[in-house]
Amino acid sequence: VQPVGAMTPAPGAQPMHPLTPTPGAYPVGALPQLQGPIPPLTPAPGAQPIGALTPDPVAQLVHPLTPAPSAQPVLALTPAPGAKPVSPLTTAPGAQPMGALTPARVAQPVGVMTPAAGAQPVRPQTTAPGAQPVRPLAKAPGAQPVGAMTLALGAQPVRPLTPAPGAQPVRPLTPAPGAQPVGALTPAPGAEPVRPLTPVPGVQPVLALTPGPGAKPVRALTTAPGAQQAEALTPAPVA
Repeated sequence: VQPVGAMTPAPGAQPMHPLTPTPGAYPVGALPQLQGPIPPLTPAPGAQPIGALTPDPVAQLVHPLTPAPSAQPVLALTPAPGAKPVSPLTTAPGAQPMGALTPARVAQPVGVMTPAAGAQPVRPQTTAPGAQPVRPLAKAPGAQPVGAMTLALGAQPVRPLTPAPGAQPVRPLTPAPGAQPVGALTPAPGAEPVRPLTPVPGVQPVLALTPGPGAKPVRALTTAPGAQQAEALTPAPVA
């Protein structure tokens, strides 16, 4: 078996990686020829196995840690005599605790503030005599209110818009005399109507609604005499 990294070069050529193994060593690419399986590794006599460490009889365990005599524990710190503990914190006599604040006899509670005698309450706000209130805003004499604007004398209103004399109105549009209306086209005499579709005898109509006696047709576009239809496709003679 050729080892990896020791390829046999052509005659006269320089080898690329002429790795020469040590006498008695196995080549890199022929490890399965070793006697016995590689894993697991057999430790030497008295050595610690890999993956199952046995502590020394006099050594400390990895977890949990056993403190030495007179040493401070890692996760249970004992304060020195007269020192304050880390957790929980003991407040001095007369001091307020951190997590349960007790108000003093003359202190105001946090969520129910009582104003002092003669003080103004927080809400609602009382304005001073002659001062303007915050809300609502009082407009000055002749000023326009916010949200209900009054037009000055002679001013044009915002809406509706009044067209100038002779101008065309924006809406509705009035067709000129003889013009075709937008939504009621009358087909020319002899023209095929766009809708309704006339079904073939014996075939069920797809969307052919039959009006009752005396009813008006649903969509019967009527164009003016001589006018072209908007959507009237005439098939070719060979169609």
